[in-house]
Amino acid sequence: MIDTAFAYRYFETHRQAILDDWFALLRIPTVGADPKRLGECARATAWLKKFLKPLGFEVEILTPGSGLPVPVLVAERPGREGVPTVLFYGHYDVQPEDPLAGWLTPPFEPTLIEGRVYARGAQDNKGQVFGFLQGVKALVEAGESLPTIKLVLEG
Repeated sequence: MIDTAFAYRYFETHRQAILDDWFALLRIPTVGADPKRLGECARATAWLKKFLKPLGFEVEILTPGSGLPVPVLVAERPGREGVPTVLFYGHYDVQPEDPLAGWLTPPFEPTLIEGRVYARGAQDNKGQVFGFLQGVKALVEAGESLPTIKLVLEG
């Protein structure tokens, strides 16, 4: 079992790098419902692939067409045998930012205010996706023996 204090120590030690990575993902305007922005979803998929490869993930990107409206990233990190596999599903596309007048900060420029991050997708759903991936990164860097992890992330 992993000591929860490890998570707090890791975050405090790597806080700025974690925020830099999260903010980089949040800056990509991945509005999946807008066909004009599908290129941004592809850019986010490439960003995620670059994040995952150093962690030992084998990554495949399924491109739009053949029934797929947005790019889908499928990845696997082989792990311990004889234990259950972890499957994580998430999406990194966001809703349109309209109306812009409703935003106090630019929607695709993450802003940290009193310990809270404001940006389109900071919660739904780039926050959850990035939180899971960052947790895996922390455990890999700590040398933990992990089960096989499979990811399905769609834009």
